[in-house]
Amino acid sequence: MRTLARAATSSLVMLGAALALMVAAAVAAIGIGGTRAATPAGPAPAVSALAAAYTPVSAHLSRLFQRELADARTDHAGADAGAVRAIGLIGGAAALGLALGAVFLIHGIRRIRASLEPSQDQAEFADTLQIAGDEDEAHGLLQRHLERTLPATSAVVLNRNNSADRLKAVTPLPAGSPLPATLRGAEPRSCLAVRSGRPHRENDGRGALLSCPVCAPVTGTSCCVPLTVGGEVIGSVLLSRPEPYSEAEEQRIRESVGQAAPVLANLRNLAVAEIRAATDGLTGLPNQRAVTDALQRTFAQAATTQAPLSLLLLDLDHFKQVNDQRGHQVGDQVLANVGATLRNVLRARDFAGRNGGEEFAVLLPDTSITEALEIAERVRVAVAEISLPGSDVSVTASVGVAVFPRPRQHPRPARAARRRRPLPGQAAGQEPRRAGRSLARARRARARRVHRQRRRPANRGFAPLTQGPHCP
Repeated sequence: MRTLARAATSSLVMLGAALALMVAAAVAAIGIGGTRAATPAGPAPAVSALAAAYTPVSAHLSRLFQRELADARTDHAGADAGAVRAIGLIGGAAALGLALGAVFLIHGIRRIRASLEPSQDQAEFADTLQIAGDEDEAHGLLQRHLERTLPATSAVVLNRNNSADRLKAVTPLPAGSPLPATLRGAEPRSCLAVRSGRPHRENDGRGALLSCPVCAPVTGTSCCVPLTVGGEVIGSVLLSRPEPYSEAEEQRIRESVGQAAPVLANLRNLAVAEIRAATDGLTGLPNQRAVTDALQRTFAQAATTQAPLSLLLLDLDHFKQVNDQRGHQVGDQVLANVGATLRNVLRARDFAGRNGGEEFAVLLPDTSITEALEIAERVRVAVAEISLPGSDVSVTASVGVAVFPRPRQHPRPARAARRRRPLPGQAAGQEPRRAGRSLARARRARARRVHRQRRRPANRGFAPLTQGPHCP
């Protein structure tokens, strides 16, 4: 409206100016014509009257023009100030938009990284789990992965034993945990997660309809997830912390346990297969292949350290007659009792295995010939005390003893010693033959004897062995 008023005023000013010019022109024309017709003093008063009448109009028009000019300048200045303010507002809005965009971008990047971090952890866990050497190492990996990815969490892996009658912890328990007491004598069905095959929660703010006797005493919130493979539950993973687990965390737990379960089952089956392949099914002792491996390993170590190593070869006397006269079932009972006797008589560091048929091999690390003879006699006496329920079978054994390195009374020259020293592989092959020869001599002499390796002549660089109380 103000612009329209200004335009109208400007038009009036211009119209007034035009009228003034027309009046002035008319006056001038009259003046000129009058001058020609009249006397020279005739029109002068009229012109003066018109000039006097036009003066106020001209002044008023000048004031209007100056006012319009001032208004135009004011409007121009206001428009410039408004433009500056608009530019400032636009720039501020743009800067604020950029700042908000940067904030949202950073937040989005962080959220993307946070969402990708569990996937990266899961991928690392899956890759590391594939190179686990045995079941114990895989259990430790699962425990460390869960405790690393879940804040303030304590994880324990519970495993069902091979007999499927006991539930035990296969990872270290936290200090002050009540699990040692609750797991004492616990069966797999004692864990509700193992029994139901579904995750079980305790102390999560809702009272459980059925409380788990294993994890109920655990402080804080607990979540127990079963290890299921092919529909069979082989154990569970118990997690606990003060705060309840969110849905995303529970999903992460299920994914981790689901990845670990097949690997744990494969490692367990592999371990069981290796044990069965190296164990004699009748006596429970290592079989002939395991005896050969242990013999090579221990003799190589003894050759390196020069520590004494004794070998006993035990053979049951007249065992073929027992099989022929009493049957193979009685013979199997005799072999099983001999295996149990060897486990009970020998020391924890000793190795005993079935070398085939009725022959058994015993490795005695860090044992001299004197100690080996005493142990051999103790084994022989223990075997003679074996009795079968409902049978009068008498069980006796002959034992051959060999020791490495062979004792010497007079040391040989260093040069000769270097020349005659056997290699580890040669030693592993020589000592069983020496013990076998001692066993053969004991059997030829008479049964129920302990015989050591034959003496070496003194002129060959070996001192004669001291005669033991159990050797002829």
